Amino acid sequence: MSRPHPFDLVFGELARTRFAEIRAADAAKLDVRHSVSEQPEAQASDIGHRTSPTSRDRRLFLQLPAVQGLLADIAPGEGVPNRGAQMEEYGILLYVIYHYWNRGERTVAVSLEELDAAAATAADRSPTVPDGACYLRLPEHRYWAQVAPDAPHEPLDGCFVVIGEEGGEVHVVAILGLRPERTGFSQIAVTAPLADLPHAARFRREPPFAPIMAGGDRAGFRSVVTEAELLHLVHIALLAAGR
Repeated sequence: MSRPHPFDLVFGELARTRFAEIRAADAAKLDVRHSVSEQPEAQASDIGHRTSPTSRDRRLFLQLPAVQGLLADIAPGEGVPNRGAQMEEYGILLYVIYHYWNRGERTVAVSLEELDAAAATAADRSPTVPDGACYLRLPEHRYWAQVAPDAPHEPLDGCFVVIGEEGGEVHVVAILGLRPERTGFSQIAVTAPLADLPHAARFRREPPFAPIMAGGDRAGFRSVVTEAELLHLVHIALLAAGR
């Protein structure tokens, strides 16, 4: 059975209609007519994928009325425990998924062998993010993580990775516990300077991704325990994707 994609599972057609409204609001921040008039006609079709500084800045993006309207529809209502924290989680998820959609829904699958090969030669190599926004799909049921120390271990399906404002930062949302019978998933969000990715390996555990689950060694599982390990995993996955 094919693996579900988190974009389709949670947003699907809702994203394809509501995201168009966000794109239109973002385009209003640009002098689109001026840009098109000065560029060759062949480049005019690229306008749909251009982003203004407003949408690249996560704080400003979340202030767009179209974004606030969509958040109000999908996020928990008033009176829900920890609503503030949940709204923040929904906000970063919406930010990365919008940019994933706006840049062409690029998904790159990387194998365990490709990840290990990239890790062996990673050193301080700087990665690039395909199309500036992508979903890195990891080997199924190999990497596991917890959203909190007392939470269950869940398989890490992949990570949305988006370059932020002026290319200086990277936004990562790791997707956990994705399965067809579940209506949603768990997530871990991390934002860091893009330049820090090659250095994340210095703060990983040894051996890298050592499993902390009972029986994890026998099952061939790997655990992602810290933000540094997640950033290191994203780093080598991006290097593997660029091969």
